[in-house]
Amino acid sequence: MALSETHGLKSQWACRLACQLIKSHHGEITEAVCRQLVTRGLQTLPDIIRGCDLTGSQVKQALLLLIQHNYASVYTQKDDENARNAKPPVALYEPNVDVIVQILRRPRILLHLREEQGVRAEQVGELMLEHGRITYEQLASAMAGRMECSEQEARHAARDVLMALINFRCVERAPPCNLPPPNVPTHPNATKKRAKSSAGSAEAAAEEAAALKSLEELKYSHLRFKAQPSRARMGTEGKQLGKKMHPAKSLLSSWTQMRQQRVKGSSLRQAMDVLWRLNYEELNRRFRHACCVRLARSNYDEDTATVMEAMLAAGRSCETKLKEERGANLSVNQVQANVRRIAGAKRRAQEDKEDESEHGADGLKDEEQEEQEQPEEVEELCSKVSSIIGRLCADPFEPMSYANEGPQGSTFCVNMSRIIDQLKLKELEAVARDRYGTGGLRIFRLLFIHDQLEQKQVADMSMLPPKETRELLYRMLQGGFVFLQDIPKTADRAASRTFYTWHVEWEPVSDHFSTNLYRAAGNVWARLQHELAKNKELLDLVEEAQIVGQLTFNITHEQKLKLGALQRTARVLEASLIDMDEMIALFNSY
Repeated sequence: MALSETHGLKSQWACRLACQLIKSHHGEITEAVCRQLVTRGLQTLPDIIRGCDLTGSQVKQALLLLIQHNYASVYTQKDDENARNAKPPVALYEPNVDVIVQILRRPRILLHLREEQGVRAEQVGELMLEHGRITYEQLASAMAGRMECSEQEARHAARDVLMALINFRCVERAPPCNLPPPNVPTHPNATKKRAKSSAGSAEAAAEEAAALKSLEELKYSHLRFKAQPSRARMGTEGKQLGKKMHPAKSLLSSWTQMRQQRVKGSSLRQAMDVLWRLNYEELNRRFRHACCVRLARSNYDEDTATVMEAMLAAGRSCETKLKEERGANLSVNQVQANVRRIAGAKRRAQEDKEDESEHGADGLKDEEQEEQEQPEEVEELCSKVSSIIGRLCADPFEPMSYANEGPQGSTFCVNMSRIIDQLKLKELEAVARDRYGTGGLRIFRLLFIHDQLEQKQVADMSMLPPKETRELLYRMLQGGFVFLQDIPKTADRAASRTFYTWHVEWEPVSDHFSTNLYRAAGNVWARLQHELAKNKELLDLVEEAQIVGQLTFNITHEQKLKLGALQRTARVLEASLIDMDEMIALFNSY
């Protein structure tokens, strides 16, 4: 199967899963609009209305719901105002399939917020997942309804938690609707080489428009993690005590202060109206780093995992994209300082764990706090940082490598792409062992190491009978784990004069497995919804009893057995979805 065909199938099954999730959570009308978006891509409102068998008001309400929950993005396409026959601005809508699929990742997100930043952060994350985009006032009122305290205390708790999440970049401002649509990169061979455009030409106008688009995006990126607007500079007239002023100057000073107060009040009102949402990119980046730390812990020891965690945490703010190949360049002294800071943060979190339920914001402390006196174990680990880095750099797989010479000496970086590839390889080997046994795993590893091998060579080197080797190879060929290459001796490509070699191609194998993950997740989700719909009457009976408040209600023995079987089935299917979502993230997001 060609690589382009594999990508097409992957997007097809991902879109199918996204539509299933939207239908289960938001109904059939929203699912119809979402299906039109994922099928056609970037569209205007009239195009969406023509593609759906719905009224204009229904499409608008569904689009508002998708935008509110960050399942769709809005862009504004503008023509140059100075151009002849300039068209009015047009709103374009694009689906966020990756965000929709991450509905399956919600339990993992809430668990991460609870473990890293406390119970209050989990409540804020739950509210943002429930409402999508939310203002500070809405968040404070919702928190007051959930907390058993006064409204003022709830507002302070919501403010502290929100500020902490913004500082950790787990929450960001929702993007405005006036951003330009993303540019689709064209292949270099598809564009003709031309001379530099002259001033005043149409090409120059297009380049200027592209530059303006980038400025709008830079403006949003500048305000993305800012909680308060920039305050206007206050005047200094009339603020010096004991200084007499001219009446005209005093009147001018009071008028200036009133004007500045009005500006400040409008800025604060704008700050209150800012919409906030969860930053899925940062959360997935943290999950990616956790995968790297987990691999270091399984391959080496706990000390190596701690050093890896310190290096990844130090360079997290420097990463500009999610699939960053390498981390930040750090010296040994910087790594030791980060190890001490992380150890101190873990110790403080352990100390505050008991009263976390009473003071939910206590655990949300800044990483820049002054370091306390470190225990002997931390100092011992810091003394071993240099040897641990040297061992990782000497590893043939190179999870860490030497970068360059800096002001503080030699610097090193974490090769995150290599670590993620090793995790993918481990998952593929586990699946190959489950499907084809130890013989299939042996063949897969052999072909992964060697480039091209004939069937007899595979049988000899894997120490398997020729018949079993042939059966395993063709089964693995059908499953997409190996590939067959024919090398003809003559131009007629006769089978008797052709070599047939077997090999493993890394990218097609990974993409094919990712496609199967999307398809399997969609099937499991459909099975879960089918089981819930089949027992809808029993579930309605239980829900009605819970609403009334009856803890004990009469049901037959057959209904009890059916309810127990449904609970066991739902538990198994939900656990399978969580496991598959972790693998989907590994093969697609990371």
